[in-house]
Amino acid sequence: MAERYKLASGIIIHRNSLPNGDLLISLFNQTGKLRAIAKKGKKLGGNIARMSLFNDITVQYYQKDANSLAVLTQVQLNGSLEKLTLPEIYPYAHILAEMVDKLSQNDLSEPKIYSYLASGLKGLSEFADAEKITIIYAWKIIQQAGLAPRLEHCSICNKNELSNRFNLNTGGITCTSCNSGVYISNEVLEYLQTIHKTTIRAMLEHKLLNSKEHWKLLKNYSSYHINEIKSLASLETMI
Repeated sequence: MAERYKLASGIIIHRNSLPNGDLLISLFNQTGKLRAIAKKGKKLGGNIARMSLFNDITVQYYQKDANSLAVLTQVQLNGSLEKLTLPEIYPYAHILAEMVDKLSQNDLSEPKIYSYLASGLKGLSEFADAEKITIIYAWKIIQQAGLAPRLEHCSICNKNELSNRFNLNTGGITCTSCNSGVYISNEVLEYLQTIHKTTIRAMLEHKLLNSKEHWKLLKNYSSYHINEIKSLASLETMI
């Protein structure tokens, strides 16, 4: 019985070359994530480089069942952002892609997360401040996934007399009575509050202060509430 071929388009958020020459990728679009394998020796349109990380591609594939890897038969490149391969930009793009990979599931409609990923990668390609772009989009992606930190009321008792303590266990700021967690500055707290209640366009007008503190909080929060984002750890050597 002939296999049924399907088409899918999306952004490559994960790429892994296997010792036997096969290539594993995760393709993300509005309808979720497709995990696929390109078998060694297949031409796939004649250019394996089309499956570079962050590229927007269309693939033809077949899949025996929902639990098995899709097998790629053709690949078409729709677009790429060459600036994302620069050493000073790549780590930031990788953070967004890895975060989406950890948050997304197969066959689960996630159009807003896809929109944030595509917009964030484009922003990294066009704007000078890669730190600001990545921090804003990372928190927006977390928010859209339903895992936003609690920043307006105490994450323990729900009071609104806030302290400068952020409790990772309860997922947010605490009040002056509970007063537990790691210290965060007023600048970081206000910036985070603004990210979660305004648009990205508006956030680009706000100056990013205490970037190291932002990265540390993002790393610790995502490790506790999502999973370890390895690209965040690797960024520590750059900042």
